[in-house]
Amino acid sequence: MPFEPHSTLDPERLARQGFPEVVYCQGKTALQISDNLRALALANGSAFGTRLPADRAAEVLSTLPEACYDSQVLVPSDTPGIQVLRPMT
Repeated sequence: MPFEPHSTLDPERLARQGFPEVVYCQGKTALQISDNLRALALANGSAFGTRLPADRAAEVLSTLPEACYDSQVLVPSDTPGIQVLRPMT
C-alpha cells in the first residue's frame, strides 16, 4: 500500500529531540493513521500513536499486523494508544 502524502511527518525528530514524533490519531482516517505509523516506524524502528478512537482500532490493526493496541494503557491525554513494535515492510 503506497503512502499517501496527507500529513507532514518529522522522521528526524528522534535525532534532534531524543524522542520520536507521535501520531495524533483523532480526526484521521484509518488509512492516514496506518500510513503515518508505517512511515515513522520505517524511519525510526518503531512508532507510537495517541488518541486512537476505539472504533477505528480494529481497522488500523488489520493493516499493521505488527502493531499492538491496548485500551488499558493510557497516554498523558488519558486516551488509548497504538504502538508499532517493528518497522513495516
